[in-house]
Amino acid sequence: MEMFLDARAEEIVEGGMMVLISPQSIERLVRFFGSSLIDLVNEGKLDESLVDSFNVPAYSPSPQDMTKAVEKNDCFSIERIELTYPKSKRVDEANAKALLISLRVALEGVFINHFGSEITEEAFKGLFSKAMKFQHG
Repeated sequence: MEMFLDARAEEIVEGGMMVLISPQSIERLVRFFGSSLIDLVNEGKLDESLVDSFNVPAYSPSPQDMTKAVEKNDCFSIERIELTYPKSKRVDEANAKALLISLRVALEGVFINHFGSEITEEAFKGLFSKAMKFQHG
């Protein structure tokens, strides 16, 4: 976080403002993707060591962590910090599909590089199936 804030401090004009949004829902999707990979291991289609060697570095700081980082950086001040829960109690299928597409767009190249295109495609199919089951209950 320190390096991120230092870089932004050089880019933002004096008196400027920065908005940070931490996508918590993507973390859940990555866990579902991991579960899909384990299913492929259990089906004998994927070696478990390949799954064990895979890492998607992600960091979603808590409001307390963010406050500490900003105070330590001393180039910014926090005008407002809040946790929001943008989804309604019922997420429709279109929203789930949009989240899955976002995950795929952001990370598909990383997945293909590590697992190959065939396994990645099967894992995304499993991910979609799991997300739909979770969503509908």
